[in-house]
Amino acid sequence: MYYKIIDAEMIEQAHRSGLEILCWTVDDPVKARQLIDLGVTGITTNRPAWLKSNVTRGFHGGPGTAMRNPVSEAFKLTGRAKVLEKGG
Repeated sequence: MYYKIIDAEMIEQAHRSGLEILCWTVDDPVKARQLIDLGVTGITTNRPAWLKSNVTRGFHGGPGTAMRNPVSEAFKLTGRAKVLEKGG
């Protein structure tokens, strides 16, 4: 799904229906962080290692997070597909 049309309502509806939201092509770490916070399942990018590094940089957690980094825990690189994909 084109990332510029994704919003919280769309994510909620998809999750209620048991669907995942995969978005493309996000090369901006600020926008990627916003999409992750909304709950997208995966992000396609032209620069996976750089994006992941820049999305996680500066994350210090907040109240109740125990300093965990949800990006590095929830997203992994999937190699040549250049996708940050949620899951184990």
